[in-house]
Amino acid sequence: MIDPVQREKCLKEVKLLQSVDHPHVIQYFDSFIANNELFIAVEWAEKGDLKRVIRRAIQVRHRDE
Repeated sequence: MIDPVQREKCLKEVKLLQSVDHPHVIQYFDSFIANNELFIAVEWAEKGDLKRVIRRAIQVRHRDE
C-alpha cells in the first residue's frame, strides 16, 4: 500500500465490506495495517472463493452433458 491513492481505495473497500450484512456474503471481522500492509480478517469460506465454485459447477455441467 505504498501509493496513497491505492491506499484510500483499499480503505474505502474495507468500509464497504464492514457495512455489508447478508447471509450470502462473507462476514467481515477486522482490518489493520502493519508494516504498511493492509490485512483484512473475514469469515472462512469453506468451499473457496466464488470463482472456484463457479468453475466446479461448469465442470460438473459439462461432464453431465
